[in-house]
Amino acid sequence: MKYHYAKQIAQELQCSEQRFRNVLETLALVVIMVDPQGNILFCNDAFLSLTDWQREAILGRNGGELFWPKELRPTLQEIFTQTVNNQDFPTTYENEILTRSGDRRLIAWNNTVQHNAAGEVISVTSVGEDITDRKRAENHIYELSQRLSLATHSAQLGIWDFDVSTGLLIWDDRMYEMYGHPHHFEPLNYDSWLTQVHPDDRGLLETSNHDIAADQNRVQREFRIVCPNGEVRHIESHLLVIRNADGTVQRLTGINRDISDRKQNEINLQAVSERLMLATEAAQMGIWEWTVADNRLIWDERMHEIFGVPKAAFTGKYQDCEGCVHPDDLSLYCASRDHALATGNLAKFDFRIIRMDGEVRHVESCFNVIRDEAGQPIRIIGINRDISDRQQAELALAQAHQQLQALMQNAPAIIELL
Repeated sequence: MKYHYAKQIAQELQCSEQRFRNVLETLALVVIMVDPQGNILFCNDAFLSLTDWQREAILGRNGGELFWPKELRPTLQEIFTQTVNNQDFPTTYENEILTRSGDRRLIAWNNTVQHNAAGEVISVTSVGEDITDRKRAENHIYELSQRLSLATHSAQLGIWDFDVSTGLLIWDDRMYEMYGHPHHFEPLNYDSWLTQVHPDDRGLLETSNHDIAADQNRVQREFRIVCPNGEVRHIESHLLVIRNADGTVQRLTGINRDISDRKQNEINLQAVSERLMLATEAAQMGIWEWTVADNRLIWDERMHEIFGVPKAAFTGKYQDCEGCVHPDDLSLYCASRDHALATGNLAKFDFRIIRMDGEVRHVESCFNVIRDEAGQPIRIIGINRDISDRQQAELALAQAHQQLQALMQNAPAIIELL
């Protein structure tokens, strides 16, 4: 009777163990069981598939020697020894294992220790998930987030996100600084943001928001805000529209940048340009620029008037200017230009041109050579002025002076005749 009962218990245990093994085999997770010496007692098909080993080739062999990277073996062996000695044992642990080809896979383990009736460790079972690809993706995302953080910090960009359905608006630290608020200013929502937009720009933004709701997915716009201290700032905004499957707007996410300094520079540049234009018009000067590397010549309107070359006949090459120089002055013109390019920065000389209508005009040219760090000329910026009237006046004055001198020389003879 006792023998029959013991046999029945043994059969049930065997069936239970077989069911357990069947469960382990069907798991998508990797499973390995080792004895107190670390020798492999069992591993499931998923483990074999991951490591590219055959079961008969690894059963009975030491798992640490087969699968632990050399630099990790001392640490992992110490943990395993503590486990066998019934000391503290981490139920969860992450470590790399080696495949048959030497590739490394990162496994997140859940460990359990089996004991016999006497409390002695008889085996350790580890069920693990291959998290290599997930970790790589997480590391990649982390690296991208770090790069994004560096880029936004360097460019002083503020990042925001707006959930249309809930009205929740999220700002990063730079956004709070840009809008002149302490961090975590409340309430932070669409209405509180809109009240800070300059009154003259709110209508433009409302129109833009209507376009967003219609069909646009990427929008760039500029507007002004009024900070709590009254300071007006210019903001450049780029936003991305995220829609539901039916096309309705779900979220808006974007970046803001304070472009107040750029706007002020544009205003200053415009003022300087207007003053320069006024000065050149008053002095009847033409402005030109020549880039040496690509032989690109730029003329303003006054240059076309001076040289009598219509825009349709202008090729934008330096030869347009050189071809107008009077043949008798061409060698002097080229020598003066080449000398300035080779030795100096500032040059000034006069020459004659022949306009397309055949008229000869006198031109005064003054230009500056811009050089790179190596001292090589990269472009020339200059002004030309039609001095034909001045030349004619000087010629008339010289002729009058000559006539006066002749008159003075002949004065005694004239007096005698009188």
